[in-house]
Amino acid sequence: MWRIRGARRSSCSSFAGGFHIGPRRYAPAGREPEETSDQSDGETAVSGRSKAKVIDTAFVPNELTIERGTKVTWTQIGDQPHSVTAVDETFDSSPKCSPLNSEVCDFEGDTYSFTFKEAGTFDYYCRIHGLPTGRGMTGTVVVK
Repeated sequence: MWRIRGARRSSCSSFAGGFHIGPRRYAPAGREPEETSDQSDGETAVSGRSKAKVIDTAFVPNELTIERGTKVTWTQIGDQPHSVTAVDETFDSSPKCSPLNSEVCDFEGDTYSFTFKEAGTFDYYCRIHGLPTGRGMTGTVVVK
């Protein structure tokens, strides 16, 4: 169950602990939506490990900048099924995950890790909520 709290937002976006749709914020019942800033969704890793979250319909952060050799771990926090799938197929947390086969997708508490050994830009998406064309639930890892 979600509780609504007014906020001044003009589009749909996610934040840690919930999401925005238009001028409203949603968070699980019994939990206040966390405050967010209007800063970039990007994050820069400073060590050999980095963490990202998979929250209902968003990857947080949406863009991650890391050094070669960094291991990124995505943690599934939301209730919905997901995957972390590279557009170029270099990594995939749930290769058989699909809207018609969601029982093999990642669920709350699951983690997926991948070590980025090559420099480049790696776009990824959720097989349930996104498309490899960049629409829907997508993210990017930039490896320097």
